Amino acid sequence: MDDIHVSRKLPTTTGPSGIPVIDVMGYTLELLKVISGFDCWDSKLDSMSFRKSIIDGLLQNHVIELCLELLKRLGPPELIYRAMQHSNPGEGSVQTAIDHAEHFLRMTRVTLPYRGFRRDLVSIIGNAAYGSQTVQDAVRSQGGLFLLLQQCVVDEENPFLKEWGLWAVRNLVHDNTENAKEIGTLQLRGSFTPVELAEKGYKVEMDVALGRPKLINLSPGC
Repeated sequence: MDDIHVSRKLPTTTGPSGIPVIDVMGYTLELLKVISGFDCWDSKLDSMSFRKSIIDGLLQNHVIELCLELLKRLGPPELIYRAMQHSNPGEGSVQTAIDHAEHFLRMTRVTLPYRGFRRDLVSIIGNAAYGSQTVQDAVRSQGGLFLLLQQCVVDEENPFLKEWGLWAVRNLVHDNTENAKEIGTLQLRGSFTPVELAEKGYKVEMDVALGRPKLINLSPGC
C-alpha cells in the first residue's frame, strides 16, 4: 500500500506519467473501470448473466475491497478536507457525518500517484454496484457508503470525480433499503464557507430549524 506515495508533481494529464509502476497501475484501473461497467445498459438475460460472472470475479479477487481501502488511505478530497478543518460541529451524541469525517482526518494523507487516481477508484466501485446487491451490501459492510458520499465533490486533481461519485451513490442505494436507510441516518452538524464564496461577500451558516445550510450575503446594505 505504501507504494502509492510519490513526491513528484502530478502529471497534467491522465496519460503516461513516465514512471512504469504508476503507468501500469493507471492503465489497470482504466481496464477495471471498463470491465466493471460491462453491459450496464443491456438488460438481455445472457448479458446480465455474463455481467454477474464478471462482478463475482471482482468480488472474489477483492478488487472492490482494495478500491475501498485505497480510498480510505487517500483520506477525503481536498474540498472536504478543508471543510472539516474549519467546521464547528454542534453537540450531540448521535454518530453523524462529521464524526465519520474526523476518522479520515486522523489518517495520513497520501499524495495521488497520478491525476485522476481517486476518480478511477470511485468509477470502478460505481460501475460494479450497478444492479448488484452483492456489491451494494459489500460496500456497506466495509463502511464504504459515507466514503463514497465524500467523493461527490469537484476536485481539481480528479476530473469528473463529482459525476462518478454521484453515479456510485445512485447505484449503491438503488433498490437497496438498508443502504438508503444508513445514508438517511446521517445528519448535517456543521458548515463551511469556501474561500471563493467568502471573497464574494457570502457566508454559509446552518439553519437549525430546517437542518440544512443557508447562504448569507454579508455585503453592506444586504
